[in-house]
Amino acid sequence: ATLGFLSSVTVTWMAHGAPAAKVAPVASPPPPPKPVAPAGARLFVNVATLHSIGDGIVRFHSWIDLVNSRDRVGSVTLSLPLKVSVRHVTGPLVKAFEVSPQGDRKEVRVVFTEAFRGRTRVELDGESAIPREGKAVLPLLAVAGAVRVHGVCGVSVFATYRVDPSPADTVDASQIDVSELPGEVTSASPSPVLLAFRCGSPRSELGLKLTRFTPHQRLSTA
Repeated sequence: ATLGFLSSVTVTWMAHGAPAAKVAPVASPPPPPKPVAPAGARLFVNVATLHSIGDGIVRFHSWIDLVNSRDRVGSVTLSLPLKVSVRHVTGPLVKAFEVSPQGDRKEVRVVFTEAFRGRTRVELDGESAIPREGKAVLPLLAVAGAVRVHGVCGVSVFATYRVDPSPADTVDASQIDVSELPGEVTSASPSPVLLAFRCGSPRSELGLKLTRFTPHQRLSTA
């Protein structure tokens, strides 16, 4: 007999004399349950930072006051520009910290000795290279997941520079009077604080114009 052309042929193998077994359809596994995210922390943050500008470098110290009004939290993540070197992280509840690059930022995960609710303080020391003259953008700190951040920073100089604001290179920051800075910022600076800014947004960038004094200008100033 001629079979002709077939589009497909199915062949079932079985032992001699054994009936063909029915193949039950395989049921797809149920989808995994959606994870329920915990309520987590509710962080309100005050950050005060002192930037001290030297020859090609800026060193900074930040006082970070955390107020957590909801579930206890065992760590907090800070974000800084990638080029920043983190030197120390301290605080009454700070156990350890881990630094890791994340894209064009650097994350600092601060681990506490115990989960906290209420108030605590973290202090961070860091430094970053900046141009020796011309435009410079100072590193500003952000706190991941914060409901609200209130930030201020002061700028002092320990090199032969004149420092001026650069509005074209400043984002979400406004100049304020130095008298509005917390006392701990001004008292921590070995030289007078020349400029002060309010900068609480995660997108804040603080631009300055650095002008190096010539020997003649240094002599005239003296």
